[in-house]
Amino acid sequence: LPKKLVEISGLSYIDENRMACVQDEKGNIYIYNLKTDEIEQKIKFGGDGDYEGVEIINNDAWVLKSNGTLYKVFNYLNEPEPNLIKFTTELSSKNDAEGLGFDPVSNSLLIACKGHPFFDKQAGKEFKSIYSFDLKTKKLNLNPFLLIEMDTIKFYKN
Repeated sequence: LPKKLVEISGLSYIDENRMACVQDEKGNIYIYNLKTDEIEQKIKFGGDGDYEGVEIINNDAWVLKSNGTLYKVFNYLNEPEPNLIKFTTELSSKNDAEGLGFDPVSNSLLIACKGHPFFDKQAGKEFKSIYSFDLKTKKLNLNPFLLIEMDTIKFYKN
C-alpha cells in the first residue's frame, strides 16, 4: 500500500476494484483502486483522531472513532465538501471501539469493542463485546449483540 495508507485501521469494499479506507490518525477517507494500486480520491471529513472503521452503505460512508463516535458522510464520493452528521453513542474510550461492520439483516452497524463491556464480569469471566447501532433509530443498543468469552479466544489462539 502507499505510504499514506500504512496505518490503515478500517476498510470497506466499494466495488470489485475499489475500497474505502480510513487511516488511524487522520479524518480522511481514502478511495484506493486495487487494479491501479493508486489512491483515487481523498475525502476529508474530520480532524485528527483515532479512527477505527469504515463501512460503505449505499452512497454513504460510516466511520467509527475509538471512543464510539460515529460519523455518517453523505454521498461521500460525489460531494466536493462532505456533508456529515456526528452521532455520539454511550460508548467511550474505556470501551475502546476497534471494529465496524454492517449487518443488513438487522440494518445496523456492529461495533466491536476490545475494552470494558457495560456489565460486570460474570463469575470471574472476561468478555469482549459487540454492540449494534440501529440505522433507522440512530440508537445504540446497550445489550450486547454478541459477547465473546475471553477463554474461548484463548482456546483458539493456542
